[in-house]
Amino acid sequence: MIRATKKEHILSRVMEEYVSGAEQLSIMPGHIQFVTVKIHNQFNQTEVYNVQVVDPDERELLEKEMVMVSDKAEWRYWVA
Repeated sequence: MIRATKKEHILSRVMEEYVSGAEQLSIMPGHIQFVTVKIHNQFNQTEVYNVQVVDPDERELLEKEMVMVSDKAEWRYWVA
């Protein structure tokens, strides 16, 4: 019974945290732009993070305009 009464509160809190972590970026065509987002795992357990890149123009293009760089060596190449 206690679990059922707290469920709505827990779901609301989780969704609040999700929404507060979302970012919308405006990228200018023809300009290289980097956005760095530091992810800090504050818990002593394995966590999974999801990064979603949505480009509405992607359907019209032959190759992606925006990609996420997750490889450390590639990131250093572009940032250095």
